[in-house]
Amino acid sequence: MTYALSMPVSRRKLAGVRVAAGFLELAAAAILPSILVCALAPTQGQCFPVGEGMTHALLAVSGVSALCTACSRS
Repeated sequence: MTYALSMPVSRRKLAGVRVAAGFLELAAAAILPSILVCALAPTQGQCFPVGEGMTHALLAVSGVSALCTACSRS
């Protein structure tokens, strides 16, 4: 972290980039398993609609984002 603060960028910009990267990682961590479940369900003789999987992923991303926002503002 010491090296990052010695770079010629403001702390606000550095924090913004880190938050954006964290949000993208969160979205990937929620969406990829949902797609895998939808893709692999037929191999077990099951059916799991993609729309339902994406709904679960969206709820996970929004819930964790809200929790992180609430924790960072307190």
